Amino acid sequence: RFDAVINKFVFEANFNKKITIHGDGRQHRSFIHIDQIAKALAGLLNNTISSGTYNLVARDLVVLDIVDVLKELIQELEFIFVNQHLKLRELKIQPNDELNSKLGIDTSKSFKDEITEFRNHLSF
Repeated sequence: RFDAVINKFVFEANFNKKITIHGDGRQHRSFIHIDQIAKALAGLLNNTISSGTYNLVARDLVVLDIVDVLKELIQELEFIFVNQHLKLRELKIQPNDELNSKLGIDTSKSFKDEITEFRNHLSF
């Protein structure tokens, strides 16, 4: 999905060297890497998980934290704020460590490493 904030930022940063930040950038977003989702689905086959509704979350980040990592990777990165006076909604969900452990979700890889790998898939 290229409308998701990380996907959109990495794509724009990689190809345009400029990203657009909506709001003030202090809004939270919860994330999980697609590889971790695959591990979780495989983990469901081997574990007994109580029935219910669960949110698979590996990280809860502030949008500006994502920008900071991208600035480390792409020094020439420019960014512009749009409607920074607006308070945008929060999507903050804390990771469930017990569930993540049962499903094999490993969060030991740094966010910077995940972004670097993702960016390498886009670069050609």
